Amino acid sequence: MHNPIFNKYFENSEYSDIVKDFISSPIKNTFEIKQSIDRITGNKATIENKIIEAINKSRLYIVNESLTIYVLPVNPNFK
Repeated sequence: MHNPIFNKYFENSEYSDIVKDFISSPIKNTFEIKQSIDRITGNKATIENKIIEAINKSRLYIVNESLTIYVLPVNPNFK
């Protein structure tokens, strides 16, 4: 599933290496999934505010209909 998403949205972006490494890796540590969900849940308000800020800033440069935001869980090694 990740290949069509990567190819369409990220392949030519400056973040392609980071995104490809992140979404192409199978999840082996299922314990980390729960921790990621807990971190997202615990920081829900902060995440929502960051997304709203990003959308508001993006409106200065692009039309809303062309905006897609992907939220990836933080890598636990880069907290």
